[in-house]
Amino acid sequence: MRKPTIVRGPLGVLSATEIVFLLFFITLLIWSIAYINTHIPIVQNMNPRQTRRHVNDTIWQKKLRTTGFYMATSGNLCTALLFYPVTRGSSILPLVGLTPDGTIKYHMWLGNLAMFFFTTHGATFILYWALTNDLVEMLKWDMHSVANVPGEIAALLGVAMWVTVHPRVRRKTFELFFYTHHLYIPFMFFYMLHTGFAFFCMILPGFYLFLVDRCLRFLQSRRKVRLLSARILPCQTVELNFSKSPSKLA
Repeated sequence: MRKPTIVRGPLGVLSATEIVFLLFFITLLIWSIAYINTHIPIVQNMNPRQTRRHVNDTIWQKKLRTTGFYMATSGNLCTALLFYPVTRGSSILPLVGLTPDGTIKYHMWLGNLAMFFFTTHGATFILYWALTNDLVEMLKWDMHSVANVPGEIAALLGVAMWVTVHPRVRRKTFELFFYTHHLYIPFMFFYMLHTGFAFFCMILPGFYLFLVDRCLRFLQSRRKVRLLSARILPCQTVELNFSKSPSKLA
């Protein structure tokens, strides 16, 4: 690890490179919010039926709805970067002096931020629909705009993963955390149905690289190895000795 710049901070030990990337991320997040703020009127006017329905909204109701868009955009940005830190075979991480083991914390930060933004996004729109007597929107699956039902399913899957990543749950029942984390596959599928494929393409590169990396790691893990011995040390640690492959002995 590079020489730490911040040792006792809310995010733990950080190097100068990590601080620079953190500032870049904050700048990108602010820019994305400013960008969506400029284009929200365009997005809202793409569906004339929706525009007519919200023409009588009060100012605070419009602000509440706009806040929901902000949260969705911020969560989408976090999701776009979410899979890069856990793509172990990527050549991007070594270029900036990072290792796969050392980047897990970035994945955790981005995941927590994404779920915070997505949960706030969903809660904001549910509150908006409740206050405007329009809760029936929760049951609609619009084929030409945002589909709400897949978004709600994706939110439930995301919350399930979010709950099980808590250190207390992860350490005591690691199997629960491990298998629940595989819900990212249906989560991404319903997320795509919720936003549409065009919007989903914004987060597709990182997700695609992660899937390729997972496939390669799966193929590599199929190679059989020979266990020579196993014993339990006095400290209750299990020691395993494997035979080396002939190629490594040469």
